[in-house]
Amino acid sequence: MDIKSFFQIKGLDTAGAAARVYVPVVLLTRALALARLLVVGWLLGEAGKAEFGVYQPALECINWLTPLVMFGLGDVAERYASYYERKGQLGPFLRRQGGQLLAVGIGVAAVLATGSPVWGRWVFGHDVGAVYAAWLLAAVAVNVLLLSEYQWMLAALRGMRAYGAVAGMELSGAVALIVFSALGATQKSSLALLAAYAVANALPMAWYATRLHQHLHSAGQMTPLDTSFSGHHQLGRFGRWALLRVILMMSFGLVAIWSVGWLAGSGGGAVASERQRTTADFAMVYRIAQMLAYGAATFWASGYGIAARAWSHDQKQHAIRDLCRVGYLGGATLLIVGTIAVLMRNFVPAILPATYRLAVVALLPPLIGVFLWYGLLMFFTVLGDLQERPQIGALLWAVAVGGQIAVVAWAKYTGRSPADAQWIVAEASAIGVGVAVLAAAPLLLWRSLRAGKATLPMALLVVAGAAFFVPEPLFNWIVALAGAGAAVGLFLALAKSWGRRTEPPPQDQA
Repeated sequence: MDIKSFFQIKGLDTAGAAARVYVPVVLLTRALALARLLVVGWLLGEAGKAEFGVYQPALECINWLTPLVMFGLGDVAERYASYYERKGQLGPFLRRQGGQLLAVGIGVAAVLATGSPVWGRWVFGHDVGAVYAAWLLAAVAVNVLLLSEYQWMLAALRGMRAYGAVAGMELSGAVALIVFSALGATQKSSLALLAAYAVANALPMAWYATRLHQHLHSAGQMTPLDTSFSGHHQLGRFGRWALLRVILMMSFGLVAIWSVGWLAGSGGGAVASERQRTTADFAMVYRIAQMLAYGAATFWASGYGIAARAWSHDQKQHAIRDLCRVGYLGGATLLIVGTIAVLMRNFVPAILPATYRLAVVALLPPLIGVFLWYGLLMFFTVLGDLQERPQIGALLWAVAVGGQIAVVAWAKYTGRSPADAQWIVAEASAIGVGVAVLAAAPLLLWRSLRAGKATLPMALLVVAGAAFFVPEPLFNWIVALAGAGAAVGLFLALAKSWGRRTEPPPQDQA
C-alpha cells in the first residue's frame, strides 16, 4: 500500500482498488476507536465511572445534532459529486455546500451555547450541577460545528472516489483522538474528553481542507455552477430525505443510551451516581457492538462512490451488483467477528476495566445481534440511496426507532423494575431494528435485492442475527453453527458473483 496515497486527492475507478486502499486503513481506525474506548475506561477507573456515564449521553447529543446541522448536505455531496466532477463544476458546488454548512453550524452552535445554562441541566440531569452542565452543553455545541464539517468533507472525498485521502483523514483523526482522549481522561472529566474530541476533529479537517482546495483549482474544477440544471430540485429532495433518515438513525443510539438512565430511576445523591454508572455499563457494551457494525459499513462505503458513478452512466444493474458484492464482504466480516467475540465473551472482559466486566459478559450477545441487524439496515439504506430513493432509508429507520421508543415507554409505564433498565433497552432495540429488517426492508427492497442477486445472502444474515437472541444452554452451539453457515454462504455468493461484470468501468469526460 502506497502511503503517499493518503495525502493525495486522487479518484479511483474500481471497487477493488477502492477497497484495497480504504478498507484496511478504516478497519484499523475502528480498532483504534475500540482501543480509545478501553483506554478511557481504564484511565477513568472506578472513580471516574460516573463521568463516563455523563460523557456518553453528551456524545449521543453530538451525534444527533450533527446531521441536523448538515441537513443532508453530506449525502448529497457523496451521491452527486461524480456528476459535477464530470462537468468541471465540483469546486463551486462544494464551495456553496460548505458555506451553507458553516452558516447553519455557527447558528446552531451559538443557540446551544447561549442557552446552555437553561438546557444543560435538562440534558445531563439536575445532579450534574448547573455551571458544569452549561459548560458541557457549550462543548457539545462546538463539537457539533466541527464534526459536521469533518463528516461533510469525508463525504465529499468519498463522492470524488478519493479513498486514499479519506483513509488518511480518518486514520489521522483516529490517532489524534486516542492521544487527546487519553490526556482528557487523566483529568477524570467528561468536559476534558469533549475538548479532546473537538481538537482531534479540527486538526485533520484543517489539513485536508487545504489539500482539497488546492486540488480543485489544479484539476480545473472551478467552472461556474450551472444553476439551470434541472436536477437541483432532485438534490434538494434527496437532501431532505437524507436529513430525516440520518436524524432517525442517530436517534436510535440517543434513545438507547438516554433510556437506560430514564428507566433506572430518578433522584439525586447515591441514586444519581448509580444511574450514571448503569448508563456507563450499558454504553461500554453498546459502543463495542456498534463499532463492529460501523466496521462492516466500511466495505460498502468503499464501493458506494464507485457504484454511484456507474449509476450516473446508466449502468444501473452493475451498480447494484457491485454494491451488493461489497455488502457480502461487510456482512461476512461483521458476522465472523461478532460470533468470535460472543463465543469468547468470558475472555474478552480480561482486557476491560474490571468495573465493566460483568456487563460485557451479560449484554454482549444480544447487542451483537442488534448490531448485526443494524448493519443490515445501514446497507439497505445505502442501496436505497444509490437508486436515488432516500425515502427508503428514512422509512426503515422510522420503523426501528418507533419500535424502540414504544417498547421503552411500555416498560416504563407498566412498572418494570429499574434494575432491568439495561435489559429493557436491549430488548427494545432488538425489537425495533428486527421489525425493520424482517418486515419493512423486504417489502421495500425486494426487487433491488433480486437485481443484485442478494436475496439469499441477506436472508442468511437475518437468520444468523436471530441466533444471537437464543437463550442458554444451546446458545453457543446455535450461534457457532449459524455464524459459520451464513459466512460460508456469503463467501460462496461473492465468489459466484465475481467476474459477472460485462461492461467496462465508465470513463468520465470533462
